Order: sequence, then structure tokens, then C-alpha cells
Amino acid sequence: EHHIEILDQVVTTANKVAEAPAQTRTDLSGQTLERLQGRSLAQMLESISGVSMVQTGPGIAKPMIHGLYGNRILIVQNDVRQEGQQWGIDHAPEIDPTVAGTMTVIKGAEGVRYGPDALGGVILVKPDPLPRSAGLTGSLMTHLQSNGLGGKVSGQIQGGLQRPGWGWRATGSLRLLGDQYAPDYILSNTGQREWGFSAQAGYTGNKGTLDLYYSLYQAGFG
Repeated sequence: EHHIEILDQVVTTANKVAEAPAQTRTDLSGQTLERLQGRSLAQMLESISGVSMVQTGPGIAKPMIHGLYGNRILIVQNDVRQEGQQWGIDHAPEIDPTVAGTMTVIKGAEGVRYGPDALGGVILVKPDPLPRSAGLTGSLMTHLQSNGLGGKVSGQIQGGLQRPGWGWRATGSLRLLGDQYAPDYILSNTGQREWGFSAQAGYTGNKGTLDLYYSLYQAGFG
């Protein structure tokens, strides 16, 4: 038996859910950065969403942001553009992560102000501000690695002068690794020797800032 149902009115009600803006800027600093020490720059940045790495063997890795790397990504260390990784797939960024107080990854349209070579994103590596008062502090960190029977040791010492506003910092690191190995065989010619040094001094006052910075990084593979 059939019945006819008559609908006089249909009312649809909905609530709009506010969309969370996409995160375009991510920082690594403090204890988060300390826990990642001992790794390469690309390995440290891999902990950020949307960032992975392109790796050529155990020792050479460069960051990749949303599938783009090399000359599609701009890396700036202490306001200096680093372009060594653009030479080819076998050239990783010549940056010692030990010098970084903060690492920032910028994705999306915010990177436009850094120029056309920041199409895929921007990576900013900046040291901490220099001490502005008298005193002396330091740190020492070690990282051991069983695959390759080696590790990394890094240290930093910094202080301020008796005159307010003046500060200085020295940072150094050494990384030694032998040939690494897979479960059944040795990966010959994969040893690494890296060392870096940086020195910084400057003045920060109400009328301006003077900053002198020097860094040296060398790496040998195989």
C-alpha cells in the first residue's frame, strides 16, 4: 500500500568551522635544538613538518622543503647567504649546526621577501645574541655513534666585558667517524672528518649594534 508524504518545508542549518591558518614559520631552539645535536643540518631540520632530506650516502645530506631542494631553497647563516649546496647533488650545506642558537624554516608566501631563489622556502641559521653583561659561561656536548665507531664533541664559551653592552663568543666542534656498515657488509670509503670554528664579538647599545663574526668549516668524506 502506497502513501504520499508531503513536505511543507526543509530547513538546513550549519556552522562554519574557522580554518586554522597554515603554519609557515617554525623555529628550533633551546632544549629542542640541544637534543638534535650531533646530527647534520638536514637531519636536524627533518624534525619539522614538511621538511625532509636528500641524502647521497651516509655523510652528505641536504634539506628538502615540500619536495624542493638545492637552488630552490635559500639558506642564510647569520645574515650571509650560503649557496654551496646549489653546486650539485653531492654538495651539502657547509654549515656547522653547533653555531646555531635558533634555526627557522619559512615556508609559503612569507619567503617571497628573500628573493626568487627562495621559491621552496628559507632556512635561517642564527647564533644567540651576545652577552651584554660581565661574566663567563660555557658548555660542552658529546655525541657517540656506534655505526662508524666515532662521534662528535663540541664546545662553546662566551662572556661579557666590564663595560656594559660588550660581549664575545667562541664555538668549536670536531666530528670523526670511520667506515659505516650495513648488517652484512662494510660500506667502504664512508668515513667522515668534520671540524668547525667560529668567533663573534660585538657591542649592543641603545643607539646601535656592532657585530664582528668569523666562521670556518671543513669536511672530508671517504
